[in-house]
Amino acid sequence: MGLKIYAARLVEGQWINVEELPFNSTKFSSCHPTLSKDETKLYFASDRPGGFGGMDIYVSVLKNGVWSEPENLGVNVNSAGNELFPFVDDEGNLYLSSDGTGTLGRLDIFKAEKDGKRFSKRKNIGEPFNTRSDDFAFFIDKNKKQGFLSSNRLGGHGSDDLYGWRLTKTNVEEGMTRKIIVVEEGTGKRIEEAEVAIEQELGDWKRTVLDEEEAGAFVYQVKNSEEYFLNVSSNGFVEYNTVFDQKQLLEKEEIIVPLKKKTFSLLSGKVEGQIYHNALKGVEIELLNECNGERSYAKSSADGSFGFTIMCGCEYIVIAKKDGFMTSSKIISKDETPCENTQLVERKIQLRPVPNSNYPRASAF
Repeated sequence: MGLKIYAARLVEGQWINVEELPFNSTKFSSCHPTLSKDETKLYFASDRPGGFGGMDIYVSVLKNGVWSEPENLGVNVNSAGNELFPFVDDEGNLYLSSDGTGTLGRLDIFKAEKDGKRFSKRKNIGEPFNTRSDDFAFFIDKNKKQGFLSSNRLGGHGSDDLYGWRLTKTNVEEGMTRKIIVVEEGTGKRIEEAEVAIEQELGDWKRTVLDEEEAGAFVYQVKNSEEYFLNVSSNGFVEYNTVFDQKQLLEKEEIIVPLKKKTFSLLSGKVEGQIYHNALKGVEIELLNECNGERSYAKSSADGSFGFTIMCGCEYIVIAKKDGFMTSSKIISKDETPCENTQLVERKIQLRPVPNSNYPRASAF
C-alpha cells in the first residue's frame, strides 16, 4: 500500500474535515506535500508511473476547489535518482533533496529557481548545508536569512536530527543595485545606446542585458554570486570584456567602463580583366560591413583603382560588377583589420568576361 496525502482544516485549534486527495493510489506513493505561498499549488514527491527515476517531484493546481491531475516538474528538477522533500519559498523558488547526479554524498539539497511557469536547472546549494550524509527537508524564511534542515550527519544526537541555520554575513542585500557608466576612453564622454550584459555564476552564466536608465548609464540588480562576467559593446568602439568578483562589484556604487574607439584603415583596391590583366574603368564596387550591415559604393578610376576607409575588427565583403563581366567578390577578414594598429589593406579583383555578351551580368559565386 502506497503513502497517501490528506487535507484537513484547522478550526478553533482542531483539525477537521480530513479528506484524501484525489490523485492518491494504492499502486504508488504520494508524500512530502508543500504548498505555494498563495496555496494554489501543491508540490509533493511520488513514484507514480511516467517519472524519470524513483521518486519525482510533482505539482497539482487547485482549480475551482479541486486539485488537478499532477504534473511532473521535468528534467530541470528530477533525475534518474530520487527527488524528495520539496519546499517552495515566497518567491516561488523550489528546494528539494536528491540522491541523483551532482551530490556531495547521499541525499543533497538542491535549488531550482522560478523561471516563468517553469523552473531553471536545479543547482546543488553546497556546503555547509550539504555533507556526505543525508541532508533534506530544507526550509528558508521569507527574509532568506535563517531556516531549518534535517540531517543524519556526524555529531547528531540520533539518526535524523533537526538543525537550524542563520546567515552570519550578508554581502549582497536584497534590492541592491550598481550603476555601470559607459564612457569614451580619453574624453570621458558618455556613450549612449551601448549594449551592456552581465553573466553571473548564480544564474548558471545566463546572459542578462541591462536597461539604460539614462544616457550611458545602466543599472544592474546585484545577484549574490562569487564571480561575474561583463560584456560591453557599442558601434564604432572596441568590445570590452572582463571578469570580476563580488568584492570588486561591491566596492563602488558606480563602475566606469571606458571603451576605446575603433581605429580605421584604408582599403586600396584595383580591378583588372582576368585574361589580359588590363585596368577596368567604371566598375561598380560595393563594400558590405559585416559588423553593422552598412553598405558603401564607389566606381573604379581609369587605372582600375578604388578606395574605402574601413573600420578595424570587422569583416568586409567587396563586390565588383560591370556589364559584360561576371560579378566577383573578395572577403576581408577580421584578422586583416586589427584594432591595435592602423594599416593599409590591399585587394586585387579580377573580372572574367561573360561568355555570351547577350547576358550583361552573371554571378561567379
